[in-house]
Amino acid sequence: MELTPLIAHATAALDWLWPPVCARCEARAEAAATRFCDACWAGLRPLGRHDGQGVLAAFAVDSFFLDALAAGKYRRQRPVLMRLARTAARRVESWLPRGTPIVPVPLAPDKQRERGFNQAEIFGRELAARLEAPLIVDALVRVRGGKAIAGTSRTERAGRVRGAFRAGPGLDPAREGSLLLVDDLVTTGSTSADCLRALTSVAPALDVRVVAMGRAFGPREDAPPIAREGLARL
Repeated sequence: MELTPLIAHATAALDWLWPPVCARCEARAEAAATRFCDACWAGLRPLGRHDGQGVLAAFAVDSFFLDALAAGKYRRQRPVLMRLARTAARRVESWLPRGTPIVPVPLAPDKQRERGFNQAEIFGRELAARLEAPLIVDALVRVRGGKAIAGTSRTERAGRVRGAFRAGPGLDPAREGSLLLVDDLVTTGSTSADCLRALTSVAPALDVRVVAMGRAFGPREDAPPIAREGLARL
């Protein structure tokens, strides 16, 4: 017996009996799987073309963005993460050249096994589909996990991720031209900078651009530009 239709009908019946509500505002939600109502999703704060520091991000990080990202990353509510990735890809696609290869920032192997997915890769796949571009998941390798960096200063972050990445087998040393490095969230840019170092140390002719779903802005002294020689300003 095919169980998928039965499960779908059962889920629809439960939604009719006990309508899903938004986890933030408790308004009626269209579907329990996406956790939040359409009005809350529409409240994501879009950013402009670029942040002046070499990063193109779809949205500014606020409490809703963090709630949605945490639901997907840490509570394994993948439909939430998928919707966030789709919404972000739709936001930035018109600013990016079609066909540009996309490289997601890799997770540490133990985190990848624990979660069962890489949120940067999910965003990368959504963006690749819209730009009709290749997704190169093995262009970068994370060689060590490092300690947690949430809540740390710029200097601490830089120290903890320095040397954490190296070029992978999917990166052709002769590759040149534009390449999009994608991540879920950029804060100080330490992770992006180390990925840039790893990529351009093997393929120095690359023009790497950083694209993220969200961009967090800290105190002025803790938010240095990562756009320097070798990292293109969008």
